[in-house]
Amino acid sequence: MIFKKWEEFVAQALTTDMTYVFKCCFLQNPLTMGLIKYDQPEATLRTYIERLATIIAPLQPVLVYVNQPDVERSFRKALKERPTEWADGFVSYYIEQAYGVNRSLSGVEGTIAILQARQVLERQLLEMLPFRVEVFGNEDFSVEERQVWLKQLIQSTVRSTSLSES
Repeated sequence: MIFKKWEEFVAQALTTDMTYVFKCCFLQNPLTMGLIKYDQPEATLRTYIERLATIIAPLQPVLVYVNQPDVERSFRKALKERPTEWADGFVSYYIEQAYGVNRSLSGVEGTIAILQARQVLERQLLEMLPFRVEVFGNEDFSVEERQVWLKQLIQSTVRSTSLSES
């Protein structure tokens, strides 16, 4: 059903002159469900992402991946900055799903282990995508640096799209 919806979206999107921005729906959501919630084999997840990538490839997407080189540092920073309710809910969700339960993971340490495993898989998946992938290194957590980088990316994408259509 998900593939059918994507196919319908692509068919419709190809008939318009619009730019679409999606957050989380290509890698993060499928991996959260497939890997973390259901502990599906990596091969199954790769097949899913490959099929999804094939469906959306005609749109010439640009995938922006925010890379956190030190997952533990990033997660601990988020824990300090966000409300306790968010932290408790996030940790509970991650460790109480099939992936965490099947590996007897617990607490913040278990959540970090799960996030690290997901990142390893994400990086592998990025290598196989048949379209442009742009990686932003977010080790400094600089909002200003991220804004400059995104502005340059958008400008280069618009410029390269306009040139290729000429």
